[in-house]
Amino acid sequence: MSKSRSPVAAEPVEHAYVGFGSNLGSGAVNFAAAVAGIAARGYEVLRQSSLYRSEPWGGAEGGDFTNAVLEVRRRGTARGFLHDLLTL
Repeated sequence: MSKSRSPVAAEPVEHAYVGFGSNLGSGAVNFAAAVAGIAARGYEVLRQSSLYRSEPWGGAEGGDFTNAVLEVRRRGTARGFLHDLLTL
């Protein structure tokens, strides 16, 4: 992760890469909701990949997966960021 100092805050700003995968409902709708939820918690979504479909493997049940990656600018601890992601 790259670090730089924010001109507004004394804590470091980091770029995090978040993998996304869903095989429930509409993957595109779920992805849009995840992006909106991340932004609503004050994180800046810098870039997002295209959406990719993949077949489930390794015993996963359900339909095809929709996969993508986000680049997010975050502050605070990695644990706090993970908590925010898990509670979207």
